[in-house]
Amino acid sequence: MLALRAQWTDAEDRFSLALYGDNVTNNRYRTQVQYNNFGIGNVWSAPTSWGVQAGIKF
Repeated sequence: MLALRAQWTDAEDRFSLALYGDNVTNNRYRTQVQYNNFGIGNVWSAPTSWGVQAGIKF
């Protein structure tokens, strides 16, 4: 799994802006396998997600 993050912070360390991506290669894998009377259940990993984050310090 590959996660990426790029962040800019101003010289006074007050403002910040970041772009990020989680699971950017979109690899899917089982996080849980559950056995019961009806068969086998699987829980899969989260798909690719992207986002933007902004911050300000007071």
